[in-house]
Amino acid sequence: MPTTAIVHALRDTRHSQTVGNNSKMTNTTTTNRPIKHGLLGFSLTFIVIVALLTTQFIYRYSSDIFGKQFDNFVIIKMLLHGLLSVVTFALPISILVMTTIYYRQLFRNGQTKINLKGALLPSTIILVTCFMWTAFLSPINNLHMSRLLYDIRAASPGEKIEPTDLNLFRDSPMTNNFFQLGQSINSLSVQKTDARDNVDFVLSGNTKINTMKIVRAKMVGVPILLFILFFTGMFLGILNQQNKLIYLLFSIYLTVLPGIYYLQLYFEKFSKQSIVTAFQGQFIYLSILTAITGGLFVLAKRQTK
Repeated sequence: MPTTAIVHALRDTRHSQTVGNNSKMTNTTTTNRPIKHGLLGFSLTFIVIVALLTTQFIYRYSSDIFGKQFDNFVIIKMLLHGLLSVVTFALPISILVMTTIYYRQLFRNGQTKINLKGALLPSTIILVTCFMWTAFLSPINNLHMSRLLYDIRAASPGEKIEPTDLNLFRDSPMTNNFFQLGQSINSLSVQKTDARDNVDFVLSGNTKINTMKIVRAKMVGVPILLFILFFTGMFLGILNQQNKLIYLLFSIYLTVLPGIYYLQLYFEKFSKQSIVTAFQGQFIYLSILTAITGGLFVLAKRQTK
């Protein structure tokens, strides 16, 4: 009898271990699937948007790039600069689609609570990374792209390209980083104050300063936009966990993104007309998106109760 009891006990132990291992494997699979789906959604959306915008770039400069029989290295370098120049435009939609798909799949797999604290780390990493890109790395790419494009246009067909001095292209706001723009704004403001009697200089100075402020405000606004869209996608995914994914993505592409784009243009127009300052325009624009995201959070929280 004792021997029989031990055998049964061992069988029960093995069975419980097998069930435990199977449950661990199931939990791991359940956790990994939403991540794979989210990354796949980000990758596909990012690649498609970048490909479309790069194609537009090639079409715009096709006569300059391909019409003078330059080396393949020069052509590839120019295309690479063009590809990097459109990354900023592809990031918002890619982040929104990624988080929407991830949290939709996560809640379909049994998640019941909204974990805002857990989402703060990845969203903050995205914010900081995007700020480093828009404020420092993207201007460097724009600077070298402007020089290469100028050299290509100035060179004769088949002629070897001689690089021009980079300082000649630093007048454009797009080729200056966040701190350089701040210094340029301060310097131009002082020059404008000293030349009060020169009306033309003051007017042109106001236009340049306003343009620089708009570009500088976007360097801060775009990373914050990605931070907000991370949570917008989260709540959209939770609210649409039972709906078909294809319908959800179509609604994002056809309604959400055009709304965000035209809202940004609306306040940028106000900034150009000096109705509001560049940072005020960005603040109002991002505040509206934050309020909409807050409303989605309330709806998502009610649904998960």
